[in-house]
Formats: sequence, structure tokens, C-alpha cells
Amino acid sequence: MVLQFSGLYRLQTYFKKDDPQSALFFFIAAGSALVISIILRRILRAAGILSSGSGSAPPAGRFSAYALYRAIRSYGLNREQVKMLKFVFKNGGVTHPEWALSDPVLLDKYFKEAYWVFKGQKNEVEAQIQTARLFSTRNAIEFAQSAASGKDLPRVTAGMMAVLTSGGAGYPPVKVLSARGDYITVECPTTALGTPIKISKGAKIMLSFFTRTSRGFSIASQVRGVSSTYSAATLDLIRVSKPRNLVQRRFRRRQVGIFCYVHPVKIEETGTGRKKNVRMIVERRRFTGTMQDISIGGCAMKTNAAVAAGSRVKIEFDYGGSEGVAVLGQVLRFNQNGSNMVMHTKFLKVPRKAMNAINVAVFDYLED
Repeated sequence: MVLQFSGLYRLQTYFKKDDPQSALFFFIAAGSALVISIILRRILRAAGILSSGSGSAPPAGRFSAYALYRAIRSYGLNREQVKMLKFVFKNGGVTHPEWALSDPVLLDKYFKEAYWVFKGQKNEVEAQIQTARLFSTRNAIEFAQSAASGKDLPRVTAGMMAVLTSGGAGYPPVKVLSARGDYITVECPTTALGTPIKISKGAKIMLSFFTRTSRGFSIASQVRGVSSTYSAATLDLIRVSKPRNLVQRRFRRRQVGIFCYVHPVKIEETGTGRKKNVRMIVERRRFTGTMQDISIGGCAMKTNAAVAAGSRVKIEFDYGGSEGVAVLGQVLRFNQNGSNMVMHTKFLKVPRKAMNAINVAVFDYLED
């Protein structure tokens, strides 16, 4: 009997029921793993690491700071600029920073929207500070993207604007009318009265081009002849050298037509050594002019001002709702343009308000 009871005991222990708590722990662990997997996939999709499907449109989702840091890691932006870019993208509803950064037109759209947010602030001082940070960020992004662009030079195509130089003389920008292989036809430069400037056959011409991102290149050519159409005279050129890179411009430059005043500035020095004192005096007499192009580094003005190269000048203008803005500049050189002179000036001292007005002109952020 003892043996029989012991056998029954062993049989009961073999068919022992499962512990309910073990099954509960299993389902909790499996559920947690599934939730973590879903969350991780959403994070990767928002960051642009994991694709959400086929097609060329950016995936929908929420703004991801990680995706932004990943997209701008080589841009060299400082903390304030990164903070400003986050605001620009959040304000514009951007969910895929890499797509926004890759399209200059779309990027300007988001920055323009942010500009008008700051423009509408009641505190004028704070609005100017935020606007300055906004344009500082935009310029830094543009330069970083331009510096990282490929080495292949753009092709010369009809419609591009070119700057002509010949024998040390510079001429106003002209439009490329056609470009086929080594043969290029451009508008003939004219005087202020519209008279074509005579350039002899066989003369050497240097064509300089600047793209929208301020990337520059030049082509050496030779005049084959001058043609006439029903509307204007044209120059027929033949390329005699391969395109070469120019020194890259630090900032974007835009063609404008802004009326301005130019005041000569005198420099007075008193004392010697450590007691030497330099004072700049703005003269009351002024000349009128028209800015032909502008960047935050300088401008070119068409004027009849008689100011020597190397002189300091004060430039006053109104733009973008900012009245009476003024900058201190230095005259670099002059180009003859008929009866007028084109004065190329480098900015030396630009107050914040004036810098913001210049950036509005450069990026064309006025209301449509």
C-alpha cells in the first residue's frame, strides 16, 4: 500500500497545473516589447531614417528636433541660430527638415513667414533683435550650402546675366541671348543714353557669372562680330578658355533699384602715439544715387558723386518700411556707365536696423 500511494503522489506532481502568474508575466513582457517597437518605428520615421513608403513627397508627421540636428550637423550654426531655425520650421509646420533645407524657394518661404511674425510684434526693439537673428541664420545656411556644393560649374544658358570686362574696363551687366558650344551671343553693353558701346572685333572679353547662391565663374572669350536685331545690338563671342571658379561671394547679392543719398565723410586725426584721436565728420553736402545691386557686405550705386576711391561715405536710404537707415562705407572703385559712374562700396559699419533693411532687400521678403 505504501508503494501504491507513493506512485500516485509522483503521478500528481507530474501533472501539476501551470502557475497563472507566469502566464501573466509573459503577456506583460510581450505587450511591452510591441509598444516599444511601435514607438521606435515612429521615432525613426519622424527622423527620416526609416521610410514610410514610396514616392517623392516628404513623410507626414510631427516636427523632430533630432531630424533637424541631423540635417544641419555640418552647417556650423551656433546655438542661437539653431534655436531660430527650430522656430522657423515649427512656425511653418515643417515635419521633414532635410526636404525644407534642400529647396531654396521653400526655405525662403518659411523664413519669410517668420519674418512677418517678428514684423508684427509691438516691441520694436525686440522685433529688430529677432529679425537680425533670423537673417543671421539664413545667411549662415546659404553660405554653408554654397560652400558644400559640387565642383562642376553651371552651364551657360540663355537668360543668364553676365558682367563684361575688356582691357581693364567694366561694363553694366548684360543678358546672354544664346549659348551653343563655344559660341555665345550677349547683349551689347550700352551707355546711359542707350547707345551701344563700341567693342572692336577680335577684342578679348571676360564674362563673369554669379548664380543665385552667389557661386561665381568666368569664361574668357573673343569678339567674333557685332550683330543687329530689330530691338538691339548684340555681341557674338567665341569661348577661348574653360570656365574657372571665381572667388566665392560670402553673401547673397540681388539686383535692386533703391534711391539713396551719399554724403562724403572726412577723417580728422589729432594728437600722436597713444593720444592719437581719429574722428569722422559727415559733410552736409550730399549726392543722389541709385543702388543697382546690394548685399550685406556692400553695394554698387549709379551716381554722379565725385568721391575718390578709398574715401569713406555715408549712405542713406529707405526700404521695407524702415525709414532713414544709414550705413558707413568705403569706396572701392568706379566703373564708367555713360555720363554716370557706378560706385562699388564696401560696408564698414552697419547698425542693426539698417542691416535688417538690407537683408529684406537682398532676400526680397516684402509682402507680395
